[in-house]
Amino acid sequence: MMLRPNVVPRVLALCIALSGCSRFEESAGEAASDTAPSERQEDATPHPEQSDGTPPQESPEDVLGQKLRKVHEEADAARSLEEKLASAQSLLSLYEAISSGNSPHLISVRQDLLARAAHFQLESSPAHAKESAERGLLLSRAPSVLRANLFLALADAEEALGSQERAKKALMEALAINEQLFESEMETP
Repeated sequence: MMLRPNVVPRVLALCIALSGCSRFEESAGEAASDTAPSERQEDATPHPEQSDGTPPQESPEDVLGQKLRKVHEEADAARSLEEKLASAQSLLSLYEAISSGNSPHLISVRQDLLARAAHFQLESSPAHAKESAERGLLLSRAPSVLRANLFLALADAEEALGSQERAKKALMEALAINEQLFESEMETP
């Protein structure tokens, strides 16, 4: 039984529809704006030197932003299986490096890293993709587009592992989250 052709386009359509909504931007866009300091206006100008002539130390947030940009650029460029696996490893390594802290922003960043890693792991190791998706789902039960993406990765992994019922359940969870987010956005004046 092939689930994907009928269900996933609807999930993606809901995600695209939500992309213009303020709640989507708050949950998923926050990570993008906070993790891309080079795109912010204040970071477009060079940092002034300290009184001793050395450049100021970068904040931990700036360092994290640079690392996130690097792994996401690597992920965006990955085409071959080897590149995808290397990218998955980089994403997981960064996840491990920032695995402490429970702020909503860090949870979103970690969920995004695990979702992307899971999608890259699917071709070579659906079991690892399933593990990555499940780890991301454990970070927060709050409905978000990132959580829906993790359920999509889990559905793909379950399908690849031959568990159609589990794949169907994960896809239904993703749809329920997207429906909940959409309804919530429609209620907002």
